[in-house]
Amino acid sequence: MSSRFSFSGRRGAFPKRAIFAAVALAVIVGLVLYFRPYQPSLGRVAIGGGAYHGVNSTDSIQALDTSWDKGFRTFQIQLRWTKDRALVCLPNWREGAAAVFKNYTLANPPRQLTLAEFTSQPTVEDIHLCTLDTLNTWLKAHPGATLVVNLPPRGKMLEGFQLVKNTMQDVSHVVPEVYKGKEYRAVMAMGYSRAILVLQNPPHKPNIGKLRDGLRALRPYAVAIPADRTTADDPLIKRLKEVPTLIYVMGVDDCAELKRLQGLGVTDAYTNQLSPQDCPL
Repeated sequence: MSSRFSFSGRRGAFPKRAIFAAVALAVIVGLVLYFRPYQPSLGRVAIGGGAYHGVNSTDSIQALDTSWDKGFRTFQIQLRWTKDRALVCLPNWREGAAAVFKNYTLANPPRQLTLAEFTSQPTVEDIHLCTLDTLNTWLKAHPGATLVVNLPPRGKMLEGFQLVKNTMQDVSHVVPEVYKGKEYRAVMAMGYSRAILVLQNPPHKPNIGKLRDGLRALRPYAVAIPADRTTADDPLIKRLKEVPTLIYVMGVDDCAELKRLQGLGVTDAYTNQLSPQDCPL
């Protein structure tokens, strides 16, 4: 028995024009899906949770709350390992720890503390330093917030992102920062829907084309680049736009500069103090 549908000219045949239209539509949809960013922009990213009482990057609950009130909805949080292999919110165990703990200074920074020692330390202005559990509680209490999570590029970074996923369970509002293509693939395989590839030392001419081609194969959700690679004569941003991907610039605190970067094709920036309310794009 012949099939009801055939490609011949008999009754019930599938019209060739319909086939052509379906193929053309599939190609168009495929191109749109390929060349558009995977998801909408994250908006402005508050570094280390944002500034609190004039201090940058405390990674504290108060910094998160203050930045939220200023209109931020995306917050970079820096996580560091404790001595007993827990993750806590802290830029590092030297300058960052000395800036927030009362009993330590830069000349006398703390050693790597245990989780219990970390949570019991007196802090400057009684700021509340977060653990993974309290960070998860804060995120659940702020629908619409997104956390960009930074872990040290050396050591057990991927193990840390797995611990974050296991603790938070729903990581649809958690975006890892990674530094290599294989790390990007690894966190996506864990179940994260987005990640940012941090380009710490992007190549200069003539190797930028190779970087672009590699990123086309990887197709990252977003990349972050240093501010010193955004001059008008530097082809980096132009090549990144050809990937395409969302482009973030690290450490922009001047509105005029951010608007200049937007004119070059930059999506937005990581910032300490430049809130979306003070500098809308």
